Amino acid sequence: MPEQQSRQAENPQEWDNDRVRVALASARHHAGRFSRHRRLSRADREDLTQDILLAIVAAADRYDSRRASWSTFVSLLAQHVVIDRARAPASIDTVPLDGNDGHGIASTLPAAWFDPDLPIALRSAAIELPGASRALLGLIVAHRDVVDARDASGVSSATFYRALADLRCWLRAAGAHPSAFTASRS
Repeated sequence: MPEQQSRQAENPQEWDNDRVRVALASARHHAGRFSRHRRLSRADREDLTQDILLAIVAAADRYDSRRASWSTFVSLLAQHVVIDRARAPASIDTVPLDGNDGHGIASTLPAAWFDPDLPIALRSAAIELPGASRALLGLIVAHRDVVDARDASGVSSATFYRALADLRCWLRAAGAHPSAFTASRS
């Protein structure tokens, strides 16, 4: 029996339905949980699920039924892949607010993220902002740095960053965030 189990682990085509079901369920669970926490897109969640499944297939030959159950082994592999993804440099998920109403956005985004429509979207969004958010954006643009703008604002850090979160929400609602522009490219 142990020979049959190790042979099945080495050859994924011979895995029984239970092993495949457990591997898929664990990969989906861990990828979904991480994706919700990091607010990843569906495509990123599916990529993570596939990365987890690849890790499971690659490490299946190391599975030893005397040390742990298949579900424990698969869950630990999934956790390791998620941890590796969490430690990887994060992609840009917010709009950098340092720049001249979007004029300097090209220099703050990596080349793969830059879209020429983004500065236009930021300028048009700035026109439609409510007074407090427009004033905050003006302060950030004047100081060309969020931290310097916070220091110059004269309000507490908590109040400033709450207003900054509101500004980001307004900009996202207007469609001015990198993921809206890069999603159509891939």
